[in-house]
Parts: sequence; structure tokens; C-alpha cells
Amino acid sequence: MSTSNYDLIGDIHGHAEVLRRLLRKMNYRDDDGVFRQRDRRVIFVGDFVDRGPEQSEVLHIAKSMCDAGTALAVMGNHEFNALGWAEPDGNGGFLRPHSQNNKEQHEEFLRQIGENSTAHKEALEWFQALPVWLDLPGLRVVHACWHAPAQRMLQPFLDRSHRFTKAGLREASRRGADAYHAAEILLKVQRPCFRSSAWGLESAASVSTP
Repeated sequence: MSTSNYDLIGDIHGHAEVLRRLLRKMNYRDDDGVFRQRDRRVIFVGDFVDRGPEQSEVLHIAKSMCDAGTALAVMGNHEFNALGWAEPDGNGGFLRPHSQNNKEQHEEFLRQIGENSTAHKEALEWFQALPVWLDLPGLRVVHACWHAPAQRMLQPFLDRSHRFTKAGLREASRRGADAYHAAEILLKVQRPCFRSSAWGLESAASVSTP
């Protein structure tokens, strides 16, 4: 498929009706519960959840399209955070600390989907299956910043499809680790640059929404 036949959609944040209107405006049609366009595919650029009123429905729309082959998707920082919130750290806590600030970010998603429900577990399984980036012929897609040094640093913690392994998710959540800094750049960087002695360079990075 030509790179001109992809439609990129990012940061939906639980607004399903807005997503439906956007898809219809781009001539995608709801065909038995799956939005389709004959000659085009969507690439979702992550951040499906948190904030909006229809988070479960957003996941249903996006996952149904991915399952049907009418869309691709990459992980956003909110999916990464949701995995960390739910994954025990082995020391009585979780990979993403259950601080008040973090709770406030996640609580609307957890309320809508039902924390530890079957739907929640299925959402987490899908998040875990999302690649950090896509490298397609003529098109590269990542949530925050395409950055080769960060990708090389993170690659040992990903599978061949650039998806976090369980051990990789743990290492990328360990504050101060090189994998943590790499994930920050690729998924949720907010600073213009940072220095890593392990990489031997100062790495420029773009700005992404939190």
C-alpha cells in the first residue's frame, strides 16, 4: 500500500463520537461494526484512553479495525502507563507507582472499563501487543519522536515486531535505566534533549503531549 493511502489519527483519549465523525468525514463506512475504506487504512498513533467519556467504545472501534486489517496502531504513553499501573513490580508495588497524581490520570479509564474486569484485562492484552513504532516502506510512525539512538537502546527489550516483552516493560519502567530514558523519548518526551553517558551523545527530541 502506498504511503499516501494511510490516514494517521492520534490522541483520541476516549472521544468515540469524535472518532466516528472523523472516520465518516474521511469516507470510512461502518460495515457490520468495522469502519472500512476500500483503498485506505488508518494508522492510530496511540493514546486511546484517559480523559474522554467513551473510552471502552474507542477501544472497540480501534481494535475492531486493527483485527479486521483496516487499521494499524502503535502504543502511546497512556497505554504504556496503563500497563505499568496494572503490572506488579515484585516488591509489593506496581511498575507505575499508585501515587495520587498517577491515580488521577488513570481513574476515569479504570472507572469506565472496571478495574480488573475482563474488559480491563483484554484492553491490557491489546496494549501489550501494540508496537512502539512502525517502520513501513516510505513511512515511519511513532507516538512522540522517531529517534534512532533511543530505538537502538530499547530494541533488546522489544520483540521482532517492536512490542515490549514483559521483562522489557519492567526495565522501561525502571526510573534511571537507559530503557526508561529511551521509552521517554519515543513515547512521551517533553524536554528538548537529554544526555546519556551510555549513548555518548546528547539526543534531541520533539515535544509530545503528556
